[in-house]
Amino acid sequence: MRILVRREVGFSDELKARVQRLQRQSTGTLVRRAGINRGDASPVLRCPNCQRPLFRSFYSYQYLIIVDRCRECAMIWFDREELDMLQIPVESSSVGA
Repeated sequence: MRILVRREVGFSDELKARVQRLQRQSTGTLVRRAGINRGDASPVLRCPNCQRPLFRSFYSYQYLIIVDRCRECAMIWFDREELDMLQIPVESSSVGA
């Protein structure tokens, strides 16, 4: 969670709306690991650290943002906007905390 605590960044209304749509679509949905790669024409990426293939998975079952993970390095790699898409709901849920 340490990486998510960076409130100095603002987010566009468009990105906030995208995250809200994603959350509404995924609410109550059974998450299937095999379903992530279906229809994904993205090339298989390699880990910048070890050059092994990355696999795509959800960041967590609470935050259904698809990220790239390295099994060898145990690292998570974020594509453009993925970190922001993850930070928006985390900050929204911590506002009252």
